[in-house]
Amino acid sequence: DAGIISDPQHNHQALSAEDPAEQSPPDACNLRDLARKRMQLVRSRTTHILAAENITARQFGQRITSNEVVRLDEAAISQMGLPDDVVLAVRANVAAVTVLGAQIEMAVSSRSATRGLMFSVLGLTC
Repeated sequence: DAGIISDPQHNHQALSAEDPAEQSPPDACNLRDLARKRMQLVRSRTTHILAAENITARQFGQRITSNEVVRLDEAAISQMGLPDDVVLAVRANVAAVTVLGAQIEMAVSSRSATRGLMFSVLGLTC
């Protein structure tokens, strides 16, 4: 079919599928997947931090910072003088932030040789 052969997009796809040099090495794909997972974890952690900030803003009329959320512990949450249901919500968000932070650190440390690449997935395609 002359239309398919003359189509440059089709020709590029056919060449790249056959050319092993065009395929990414498995290690790069694994690194890309790990970086994407890290981005998901960071996004989720940020969501929980913002949730805790918003809860305190609604209760007290002022926000606490993200660093303050990360440093919250059981004693600090109990001393806030919040209603029981709100305390439960803050504890749940702080617990999620703590667990996600540990998972993010594990993802970064599992590839310590490529640590710099773990903060960006630009250029890693498979």
